[in-house]
Amino acid sequence: MNQRIETARAVAARLLATETAIDAALAEAAELAALLPRARQDAQVSVMVGQDALDQVLASLTTLAQARRQMAAGHQSLAEASRAARVPPMNFGGFIDKGPLKAEAGLAVVAQAT
Repeated sequence: MNQRIETARAVAARLLATETAIDAALAEAAELAALLPRARQDAQVSVMVGQDALDQVLASLTTLAQARRQMAAGHQSLAEASRAARVPPMNFGGFIDKGPLKAEAGLAVVAQAT
């Protein structure tokens, strides 16, 4: 069982790194897409200048969003595989140390923050 847990942790670390990289690429591409129209205006050139580049950058955003969606689906499939391999459920990664799950994950009603 320890080997399965160590393997799951290694997979989870790579999964988190990949998800983080896709999110970073998506954010950078979005910033580039936002910058291009401003750069054209600052350069005082025709709206025709750089339109093809803008179209391609915007298309890359769609592709990155699809990659993110596929990675999320892969994450879910890996979680199912982990359960099938009887690896105890753990929260591997994210932005904070979440510790082991105490019960089956689900939604809960919480008080609205003011």
